[in-house]
Amino acid sequence: MKKFLLLVLTLMVMAPAASLFADHAKLMPENVGRVYIAPTYGSQTNVFNDDGDRKWAGNVPGQAVYEMWNIGLALEHGVTSWMTAALQWTPGYNIHSKVNRGGGEEATDLQDMGDLFVGAKIQLVGNTALLIPTDSIRFALAPGVKVPLTKGPDFTKESKKSATSDDYTVNKIDKHVLAAGWRAYFDYIFTKEFFINFYNETIFYVQKGKFKNMGFAAGSLVNNETAVDLKYGDVDYKYQLTFEIEPNYTWEFTPKTTIEFGLPISYVQTPAADVDLSSGNNFNYANWGMMPQAQVAGMMQLMGAAGTITGAKTAKVVTVKPTIGIFFMDWALPIEFKVGYFMPVWGKNANATNTFSSQIRVYYKI
Repeated sequence: MKKFLLLVLTLMVMAPAASLFADHAKLMPENVGRVYIAPTYGSQTNVFNDDGDRKWAGNVPGQAVYEMWNIGLALEHGVTSWMTAALQWTPGYNIHSKVNRGGGEEATDLQDMGDLFVGAKIQLVGNTALLIPTDSIRFALAPGVKVPLTKGPDFTKESKKSATSDDYTVNKIDKHVLAAGWRAYFDYIFTKEFFINFYNETIFYVQKGKFKNMGFAAGSLVNNETAVDLKYGDVDYKYQLTFEIEPNYTWEFTPKTTIEFGLPISYVQTPAADVDLSSGNNFNYANWGMMPQAQVAGMMQLMGAAGTITGAKTAKVVTVKPTIGIFFMDWALPIEFKVGYFMPVWGKNANATNTFSSQIRVYYKI
């Protein structure tokens, strides 16, 4: 009965964490935890168009060439043998960023921070499972919420700053609205060293955002458009889907040192957001005769959502993520180093962002 009550409470209040959240369907041992520091470098020079072709971002209306350095944090802790709880702030804070919007203009940035995942992974099938103990497969589920830590940049102010010599922010790195969903992990175990992980993350954005907070172009319209009050327009980001498959191999270099190799291949789908103006009208070309259609489409792409305009498209991208990690178990504080390079190989209506990710994981026991 105690296990059942704990499970029900977890399903109600905990959340799926993003890609750093524990390893596959494995769990942390009870009373054992680890702290992550996750520096990341990302750059974009290309975007995928509706035909799946790569185009230089500087030539696409509303897009830009950019680079950014981000540092994130995470904490995982084994609550029981069948549940690991976690806090994850990845992406974390952009410590440096630079944007070139096509005309050699580089006094712009992506100064923002990510939202916080609060999570709990529950192993339902596996060697430490709540329901079905077995050594041949593992299945774990992580339900919960994503919590915004900030409303993000005030793009009405950033738009005004662009008329001066000040640096200004042109976009945000997260939605900054409340979201809820789940992550599901299934590991098919071939040997002690090798398994294949199948993974799904489904997130629903249960809170609507504000049009003025979508991006630089939105802030500019709020400041400049007088025919319609755009300030309080609502934005429905809907959902985001991720599917991933990863072969994973662990080599025992010494009895107390292991080296892990992974090759995740992920598919991410993000629908066009609905933009509902304060007048009650949906955002479409018919309402915006003062702007060319290409400019409107590009503007909405820059804001990260195409709205309900004619021709709005769902963003899709496939990314290959080779990773390698080394784990020193016999150090005073066991520590693991992991690096990965994320390469977009196919997409439609999506950014083609290359990312180098690193993690330092320090383990502790209470």
